[in-house]
Amino acid sequence: MLSVQDLHKSYQVGKTTYEVLKGVSLEVAKGEFVAVMGPSGSGKTTLLNCISCYIPADSGSIRLGSQELARLDEDTLTLHDHRVIAPIEGNMVPDGMTMDEEGMLWVCHWGGGFVGRYDPRDGRLLARVEIPASQCSSCCFGGPDMQTLFITCGAVNCPEESEAGKVFAVHLPYRGVESWKYRG
Repeated sequence: MLSVQDLHKSYQVGKTTYEVLKGVSLEVAKGEFVAVMGPSGSGKTTLLNCISCYIPADSGSIRLGSQELARLDEDTLTLHDHRVIAPIEGNMVPDGMTMDEEGMLWVCHWGGGFVGRYDPRDGRLLARVEIPASQCSSCCFGGPDMQTLFITCGAVNCPEESEAGKVFAVHLPYRGVESWKYRG
């Protein structure tokens, strides 16, 4: 069982502190499926990054079974025999992603305003879909021919971007793969 208790996380930007997680608690039983949902900027990615030990929480507890994750040493938390599939450079963060039927990886670039199509075998950037907002957050293929890439973007601290916080749809010459449907 995954147990998160009273999790807090804040970020300091200049003299301003942004409290992103304010006492989040949840439990996920073995075999249970959970969707983390909320508006842009509500802390979904921060929560998942804390749970996955990508970033440390300020306070609170994250347990997987009987193991307190904050007490694990760096070697236990380190991926071994890993390789970077898509090197992201500059002031961007890889966010949501999807795959197409050719096995290529589509990665949203938060802070970059585009979705990149990468070859996971060698990391080459094969295509870019530019959007008129910098905080590209998630993408998936859909439509009757599975050739429409739907792209969401955030609207966090970017009032000058009139297209921020919208969903875009772009028809492409690539076909996505159908998502698995939970049959509960």
